Amino acid sequence: MKPQTYNTKLFINIVLTLFVLWIIFVPGLLPILMGYGGDFMGHAARSLRMFGPVVGLFLLNYIFLCPKCLFVKGKRKWFYIVNIVLIAAWRAWSINKALSFTPPPMGGFPHEMPDTDFLSHFKIAFIYQSLLRVLLNICVICLAVGLSYIIRSIDINHQYEVQKRNAAEAELSWLKNQLNPHFLFNTLNNISSLTVIDGDKAQESIAQLSDLLRYVLYETDKDMVPLSGEVEFMKDYIDLMKLRCNGKATVNVTMVIPSGNAQIAPLLFISLIENAFKHGVNSRMDSFLDVSMRADGADLVFECSNSMFEKQKTDMAGSGIGIQNMHKRLELIYPGRYEFNYGPQEDRYCSTLRIRNIFA
Repeated sequence: MKPQTYNTKLFINIVLTLFVLWIIFVPGLLPILMGYGGDFMGHAARSLRMFGPVVGLFLLNYIFLCPKCLFVKGKRKWFYIVNIVLIAAWRAWSINKALSFTPPPMGGFPHEMPDTDFLSHFKIAFIYQSLLRVLLNICVICLAVGLSYIIRSIDINHQYEVQKRNAAEAELSWLKNQLNPHFLFNTLNNISSLTVIDGDKAQESIAQLSDLLRYVLYETDKDMVPLSGEVEFMKDYIDLMKLRCNGKATVNVTMVIPSGNAQIAPLLFISLIENAFKHGVNSRMDSFLDVSMRADGADLVFECSNSMFEKQKTDMAGSGIGIQNMHKRLELIYPGRYEFNYGPQEDRYCSTLRIRNIFA
């Protein structure tokens, strides 16, 4: 399932667009609707002169300065330089306009005041207005930065979800590759030998191999599969692996699960079984392998134990990559819902995986 983060990003952009249009056009319509005159263009022009620079400063920061400068290492200084220059230039233009302002002639006000009082009040009002506008500009810049951070966090979360999904897909592909040509080659050789010894058993093994390949190729492309199908897949896999064992190996399989529509991630247990056959079955010495699956309340419990043999110094197999990959996959699919324990216990190597609330 694809994450819906970009719906949020689209929603924010639409709201911002509507807000800008509202600032520009509503002040032009409002005086007309309230009966203060029908000069829409005049009202809109005054609104644009008043709010246009603020809107422009916001859009410049939101669209360009934040993503291109503030969030880019080595270019952050340009974010501050451009904003300081813009605010200073705007204030300089306002000061120049104020200095060129000519007071109206005496009598132009309801209550006449001396020129010195007028200029004093004018300077105070201008300073107060300038401070408010600088504060407004800073607030607008902070708003643009905040919204840009929100959009950036949405993008990062989206990328993280994509990476998690790709990692899960890569992990599944790795598990599928465990059924490699070497496994198929040995299995077909064993089946070929069976055709001479036991034709019925050979036909049964061919059918199992066919079911196993069909399951891997056509069923495991889903996020979840029926637990019953996964159990049948593991039984077929174990039966085919047993063809390679001689009389010195004992393999016991006990899988009892309740009927129902329980779902499980595909190919979740196969690496444990594959490792048990690889490291726990020896053609020259007595060995064993026990595999079991059961329900414990609403939890699913999988256990696999096998005999242990002293590892040769030149044997580089069993480096733990399979276990590490399984840990990653469990954390991706069942975070906080699983318990995975493995390691030697007396004369055997045991792996136990409990997944909670499978049968809830």
